[in-house]
Formats: sequence, C-alpha cells, structure tokens
Amino acid sequence: MTRKAILYIILYYFIAMTFKYVAVYIYPDIFLVSAEEYDFTPLFLGAGPLVGGLVLVYVFNRKNDIRLFKTGIVDSLSFVFLVMLIFTGFSYYNTGQINFSIAKYVLFSIIYSAFEEYGWRGYLQTELKPLNKVLKYFIISIIWFFWHLEFDITWYGYLVILLGSFGMGYVADKSKSLTYVAIFHSLVNLGLTTDMNSITQKQKLIGVCIVAIAIILNMRFGRVIKIKLKTLLLKVS
Repeated sequence: MTRKAILYIILYYFIAMTFKYVAVYIYPDIFLVSAEEYDFTPLFLGAGPLVGGLVLVYVFNRKNDIRLFKTGIVDSLSFVFLVMLIFTGFSYYNTGQINFSIAKYVLFSIIYSAFEEYGWRGYLQTELKPLNKVLKYFIISIIWFFWHLEFDITWYGYLVILLGSFGMGYVADKSKSLTYVAIFHSLVNLGLTTDMNSITQKQKLIGVCIVAIAIILNMRFGRVIKIKLKTLLLKVS
C-alpha cells in the first residue's frame, strides 16, 4: 500500500469516528431504539462510515467496488422482503398478531447496516484491495473493533467482529452488492438484539440461518439458474 492510501484511510476513519463521538457523547439519546418505540436518529451513528466513504469516493476520487443493487433491484429487494417476512412471521406465530413494528425494526436495521457497510466493506475494503484477502479482512476487523469500543465490547467480542469481517468481506468480494452485505450485517444485529421480545432467541437464529444460506446459495447458483430459466422461457415462447 502507498503512503497516500494510508492517509486516505486515516481521513476516512477520522470522519467515521467524529460522527461516532457526536452520537455517543453529545447526543446519547440517539440509542433509544426499540421495536415498540422507533426512533430514526440512530442513523446518525451509521452515517459516519457512510459520509466518510462518500467523501473519499466523490471528493478524493477513491474507488468503491460495491453497488447498492449490483445483483439487480428485484433480486436485492426480494431478500430485504424475505428478512422482514421471516421475522414478522415468527412474531405472528408467537402472538397471533401481525406486528408491523418488527418489520420496521428489520428494515431499519438493514438501512442502518447499509450506511455502515458503504464505508467498511465498500470504500475501506476497496482501498485495501492490493493486500491479500486474509490480511485485508484482518486489518478491517481491527479498525472496526476500535470503532465499537463504546459498546463495552469485550476482547471476546472481537472474535465476533473478526468472523464478521471475514464473512461480510467474502460476501462483498463475491457479490459486489451493498444490499447483500447490509443484510448480513443486519442478521448479526438481529440475532443479538434483545429488542424484539415477541421472537425467541432460537427463532432469531433460525431466521438468520435461513436468510444467510439463501443468499449464499443465490451467490453460488443464482446466475446459472437465471440463465437456464431465461433459456427455457425463450424455447417455450
């Protein structure tokens, strides 16, 4: 990596941490979020990596390899809807009522994750592209870990961040889709959250596994299946 690239990364991290400082120490109420009382102000927290990435990409002409709807709008939104449907369905199964606040919570989690991932897996991972994948994911895990320190995260929590960096890093490199990466990020948050009281922890883990496997299978076989279906439709017509 060049010295110039390192300076760009420092600038990106400074912007991300500045937003984090404001969110944590100046406007601490930004974290008052639950499935019952929803507040959109936490987006300001995820805006740090987003704004940092946008500044580096559009002001300093750095690259970002991932795109919001890289796999297609229908494909991307279908998976967003799938996550909302699964978690809302579990809530309905447990309570007998459709809880739209669960769907809003899931959607918000994905949007928030997209804000973060534009910076971490978008700009930063692209900036580190000259490095081999293992080193690239490891460096991002370190930087990302220190960004999370105010959550009283333990060093054991770093293992979760490390695994997340490798997992989401792989998804970003394989799919180039911001939507896919954001969904994977949100799955971690949804699996760990205590806000969705109408869904059991076991159901959360089942939902996380279903969506993760569906996306991985789509990344692996989706293109082939779409080509075969298109060919079959052409033959029928």
